[in-house]
Amino acid sequence: MKSMPMNEKGIEHYRIKSDDGKHVIKGLHYIQNVNELHSRLKHWIHRFKGVASNYLDNYLAWFFICG
Repeated sequence: MKSMPMNEKGIEHYRIKSDDGKHVIKGLHYIQNVNELHSRLKHWIHRFKGVASNYLDNYLAWFFICG
């Protein structure tokens, strides 16, 4: 199964530039939360010694189900 771009899946993408002093978008997307989630995901995926991009959607679903 080939991955689809985010916009084709209906997922919105926000860019948060911390160098301009703005750390929040729409009161929902805090740069600290994004960085923390990225850190947890990176640590979680590291145990697999990398993942195949064909199955990335499955790994992400597993990650979010596990909490």
